[in-house]
Amino acid sequence: MTKPEPQRWVSAGYVVALPFPRPAQMDAALLPPVLCTASACLADVVDSWILSWVRMEDAKRAEIAARFGIATERLPEVHAWADRHFEQGFRWPCFFEALEVAQDFCARFVPPKAGARIIGLALAAEDVGRFLEQIIPTPEASASFERRTAPPQGGIRLGSEVLGCEHGCSLHSFHCNGLARDYFERFGARLNAQGLFDDHALARRCATYTDSDECRAEPVPWFAVRLTEYPRAAQ
Repeated sequence: MTKPEPQRWVSAGYVVALPFPRPAQMDAALLPPVLCTASACLADVVDSWILSWVRMEDAKRAEIAARFGIATERLPEVHAWADRHFEQGFRWPCFFEALEVAQDFCARFVPPKAGARIIGLALAAEDVGRFLEQIIPTPEASASFERRTAPPQGGIRLGSEVLGCEHGCSLHSFHCNGLARDYFERFGARLNAQGLFDDHALARRCATYTDSDECRAEPVPWFAVRLTEYPRAAQ
């Protein structure tokens, strides 16, 4: 079992995501060619398409699965796994509750050559109360946050992302709103090679600004979330 970190951080689950190539309309002067994000608005992530009961065109589901290296004929196995783990390790719409569950999914279905990463999300402990007040997550997710589980030690720190969260826990990134230039001009924020903040305190300042009427971002609560890449296999 992986050891938890000191209780400065609270785990917000794990996503399995593909890197996101920077599109032409994004600011090349401030952003790297490939971005890391937890937002399904931008990147392909393992989310509700793995559940058998989620309505989606077969061709679209197969297309997304193929990007993760999953052949169409394996989708029934994927559905069986996801249906069995729903609210028992996999939480709507895209969160694995434990690192071991994300690792199990990748070991079974996602070949390393697909390039998918297991990314752990963590909130600063002082932000958890506001998150629970403003997001009103599902009872299962609320219980998970109430436990205030610390993230496991290890992994590679990628940086912090300013994320907006809808009531259903769908995530929006500050990149969706094209805010890198705004952050740079207002706060002098320079992003790292992942397109993330190295300074979490600065990310929190930017999240507070993004929450304000002055910013005019998507009208959802915004938070600074630390992203850590974990190995695909238990170590």
